[in-house]
Parts: sequence; C-alpha cells; structure tokens
Amino acid sequence: MTSENKAPECGHPFCGETCGSAAIEAPHTQRELDDVPSGEREAPPDLAEGMRAMKALLARIVAAESELTTERAKVARLVEVLKACVSSLERADTAEGVCCCGDNMESHGDPMNCGHSPVDMGDYYARKALEAASAAIAAYEVKP
Repeated sequence: MTSENKAPECGHPFCGETCGSAAIEAPHTQRELDDVPSGEREAPPDLAEGMRAMKALLARIVAAESELTTERAKVARLVEVLKACVSSLERADTAEGVCCCGDNMESHGDPMNCGHSPVDMGDYYARKALEAASAAIAAYEVKP
C-alpha cells in the first residue's frame, strides 16, 4: 500500500490507517470504496473470522431461546397437571386409620397416656405432599 492510495481521514473500517492493519488488501480511498458493489467488498481475514464467530454465536442464541421456550411450555404443562393433582388430593379421603406411631386410630391411647396427639399417617403425608406441591406451583408457575 502506498501513501497516495490511502485516505487516512476517510473513516472507513477497511482503511489501513483507520483500523491499524497494514496487511489489508482492499480499496483505499472512499471514492474507490463507493465504486465497488457492497457484495464484492472483501473483509479482512480477522473481521471475516469474527463475523463467522458472531453468526455461529447468534445461531446458538436462537437455538437456546427456542429450547427455553419449549422448556417453559413443559413447565407450564406440568404446573397445570400438578394443580389438578392438588385439587383431587384436597378432596380425597386420605385417612389410613393408622397413627404415625403405628397404633390404630380407633383404639389409640389417650394423648396424656401416650405422649402425643394421634395423627393419621395417610392424612399427615397427604398434607405434606399438598404443601410441597403448592410451594412448587407458586415457584414455577409461568407468568404470562
């Protein structure tokens, strides 16, 4: 590149003076750049490599957004199913007739004698499942 072909003040990114690369083989004056159709302009190798990397990154971002949309739809569906299960369990009779200590609920000893209030095992675990399911619904429900 000779100094008479350069236009140091042109501000064009392909200009050797502007971008700092003396190895760029591209038109050097703004008039020459204007005369070359934009599809025929060659980018420097490092710029072309950067553009390929950007395109690859953009493709990965688009794929990740698509996957995220799919996963959000799955979560929304699972939340709806879990809501239906909670609704059913809230109305179900979960009593097993056995206390958590193993005694029969009908013949369970007096709380003053056995040291605890009788709690039906089925009702206890159903209540714990409902609490956990309700917390999960609140945490993962997809807001529109």
